[in-house]
Amino acid sequence: MMTVSEAIEHANNGNTEAMFQLGRYYWSEEKDYQEAQKWYLMGAEAGDPRCMDLAASNGVILANVTRKLGGDFVADCVRDLEVCLSWAEKARANGLECDSTEIENELGICSYLAFVHERDKMEYLYKAEEALKANHPAKDAETRMYLAFTLRDKGGLQKGLNDEDAFLLFNLLKDCALNHRTELYHGDIVCYYLGEAYLEGQGCQRDDNLAYQWMSTAQEMGFNCREILSRFKKKLFGGYVFQW
Repeated sequence: MMTVSEAIEHANNGNTEAMFQLGRYYWSEEKDYQEAQKWYLMGAEAGDPRCMDLAASNGVILANVTRKLGGDFVADCVRDLEVCLSWAEKARANGLECDSTEIENELGICSYLAFVHERDKMEYLYKAEEALKANHPAKDAETRMYLAFTLRDKGGLQKGLNDEDAFLLFNLLKDCALNHRTELYHGDIVCYYLGEAYLEGQGCQRDDNLAYQWMSTAQEMGFNCREILSRFKKKLFGGYVFQW
């Protein structure tokens, strides 16, 4: 059994088994995930399919943590995840089952967040849409929520969505608001956007009452929309009408 220093010496001399074992050691024993990823990437570059597989899958975990730091870190995540996709493809070419679904979903989320940080870079928004649609419908509500946010922002920039995307946006928002609003970090925004969809008739029949209901829910959850709520007027015998 090699010592850590011996393994590092062997790895630096091109031994891919040492690179692989160092990645495992730093990931599972030291919990130093960045150091582990360094060795997996070195092994992947040296042609070890196991390192390719782990560099791809572990890169998703690292990106999920790093994106929460926001700002320029998110753009770094996008670049790292694109590298992960290429390693996943090479791992599959070497006979390993390396699923790219989680990588693509995380790439989509990070690309959207990078667009939010730098709204002049439209390429991030288009990359988010492509990645998040690749495996739609996603199993987890967070990924579906970010696809909704991506489509909503795309519609705002293009002054509207085609019927297919408008219908998809509405149904994503409706599912997230009805079933997942309390578990999602941005559940209040989801509810507001659903109210907005009902108000504008985007992907659904316009309904001022449901618009008021969901915007009120968003307000109760902490999203400040008092100004637009004040423009809903109560009707004489029940219900609300919005005054444009």
